[in-house]
Amino acid sequence: MRRRTLATALLATALATSPAVLAPPAAYADGSPGQLDPTFGAAGMSAPLPHEAFAWDLALQGKRPVSLGRDRPGEGSAQRLILRRFTAGGALDPTFAGGAALRRALRAIGFTSLVGLSTAPDGGFVAVGSAVTSKPGWAMLVVRLRNDGSLKRSFGNGKGYVLTRFGTATHGGTGWSAVRVLPSGKILACGQRVGTSAATMAVARYRPSGALDGSFSGDGKATVGFAAPHDVGCDSLALSGRRVVLSGTIGADTRPYTQTTGALARLRADGRLDTTFGDRGRVVIDLSPRTSLGSVVATDGEAVVVSGRAADDQLPIAAGELFLRRYDAAGQLDATFGDAGTLVLPTPTDRVPEVAGVAAAPDGRLVAWTGPATPGSSTYPLLYRVDATGSLDGGFGVGGVVSTDELPGVHRLALARVMPDLRIVAIGVVDDPVEAGESLAVLRLLG
Repeated sequence: MRRRTLATALLATALATSPAVLAPPAAYADGSPGQLDPTFGAAGMSAPLPHEAFAWDLALQGKRPVSLGRDRPGEGSAQRLILRRFTAGGALDPTFAGGAALRRALRAIGFTSLVGLSTAPDGGFVAVGSAVTSKPGWAMLVVRLRNDGSLKRSFGNGKGYVLTRFGTATHGGTGWSAVRVLPSGKILACGQRVGTSAATMAVARYRPSGALDGSFSGDGKATVGFAAPHDVGCDSLALSGRRVVLSGTIGADTRPYTQTTGALARLRADGRLDTTFGDRGRVVIDLSPRTSLGSVVATDGEAVVVSGRAADDQLPIAAGELFLRRYDAAGQLDATFGDAGTLVLPTPTDRVPEVAGVAAAPDGRLVAWTGPATPGSSTYPLLYRVDATGSLDGGFGVGGVVSTDELPGVHRLALARVMPDLRIVAIGVVDDPVEAGESLAVLRLLG
């Protein structure tokens, strides 16, 4: 009964707050936060990216956005990998070796997929994903890139990449999903280890050379399980002081899952579960029969904010499905944020939303993004800005929201990052007259 009660409460709260967003927008003043930045691309948007179908990750190299994705034909192999860098003005950077060079370098490994990207202190990048090599089984893949997008051969014993295996995990789906590079140059990656009975969160820490860091969990690797035999993977990670918080979604029944719950875990600097967080290092987020998480970010005081979607097939599709929740350093809901720790993001009642993502701004505010998972013609929110108390920021967009009315031709946002000057870089799905359909484009909005 608790699931149904919480889901109903979320829906009721959002329905009460939705009309302000769904009303016709007030006119923007020129230069208002939330407007497209006219100094980027064509009126704030790059040209549509030809043939690119998926955006896996987005990083900022100073003022230059770097996107990691793949093209339309394949299922994510290295041969169809797309890595692009844009200039500060929104044009493709011709000095960036990225895509073609990386595809050639990884071809010898076998089938590969890269889905996570992070900048490094030396100006380069780290990309992570999975690989199937001539040795049977799936492995975690970490690739080190220079500033210009070429492989950094000093990483991984002259190869520019390393492969990591967790015991006898040889099943499809094993791989890294997210990565962060520490100020020291060490690399933290998280993902999923798929075993014979269940999948677990997996995390590893590497030295700048690519060797596993033995001061982390003894051998550089750790796994975190929840209620066996259910599957769980890590989709996002956040650095909280010297500790790392992992977020993911648990399959709460058998495949294909009809019930899911959110999952957080916090590890100490030595790779062990931090038992001062939640229930012996773990937090389960069970708002509805189908709760899934988007991403997690760290805020002040070792608190973290997680984004997600709460859905119930037996309830009408309604505005209360998207949420942000803030947990304090002890893993408890922070009552000073939103409504007792939860902010429901308003959305229309006639379309199913994508799972929301969240990014932190340098001034303590948050930016969340989404888009409709189902077609329709109604106005739809794409971007939200939230203050430190968990309220929509009325100085951003219209009542804290930028919708499809303010971004004509943009159907949904896949990713967003906040620059040091508070401008927002995002990847959106846009109309593409050349392709006679939809493509991706990079946008920059004023903050």
